[in-house]
Amino acid sequence: MLLYFRLIDVEAADGYNAIQPLMLAEQDRLYLKQLKKNREEERELMKNVPGWAVGTYFGEPIYKTVSPNHHVDPIPEEYYAHTCPKTAYDNWHYWDSQF
Repeated sequence: MLLYFRLIDVEAADGYNAIQPLMLAEQDRLYLKQLKKNREEERELMKNVPGWAVGTYFGEPIYKTVSPNHHVDPIPEEYYAHTCPKTAYDNWHYWDSQF
């Protein structure tokens, strides 16, 4: 009987290990999709402001000591700025509610 429960545990762990890369890839896809949405929203909101370039502060880089090729993750408030509150909450607490 103990062997049976051990096999069930191994099977559950195998299932989790098999699906984890897919879940991480989906999380990365949603992250990049939201970043693109934020950039498009910034472009639309600031199109009439003279001297404004998307991703900068009036043409100046936001992080002056970081290479332009380096990505800096936005803070959660910036990341979820153009998202409905329910989606933001669901995404923020995704791992809490799934396992």
